[in-house]
This record gives sequence, C-alpha cells and structure tokens, in this order.
Amino acid sequence: MIYLLTRPIAWAVKLVMWIIKRPMAIYTSIRDRRMRKHVKALRKSQKQV
Repeated sequence: MIYLLTRPIAWAVKLVMWIIKRPMAIYTSIRDRRMRKHVKALRKSQKQV
C-alpha cells in the first residue's frame, strides 16, 4: 500500500524537477553561446592590438 502511494509522489517529483531543469538548461545554453561569441570577439580585438 505504501508503495502505491510513494510511486506517484516520486514520479511527480521527477516531473517537477524535469520542468524546472528544462528552462535552466535552455537558459544556460543560450548564455554559453553568447559568452563564446563574446570571448571570440575579445580574442580578435586582442590580436589586432
């Protein structure tokens, strides 16, 4: 009986964690892409000097 109660709870927790992680992963990937562009621009400007 306890097993039947804990399974949906564990599943719900996983679902909530997944919903929270998705936007975070998307946000970090966008941020990383911007950072890489920024780093490339910085390196180019340093080479020119």
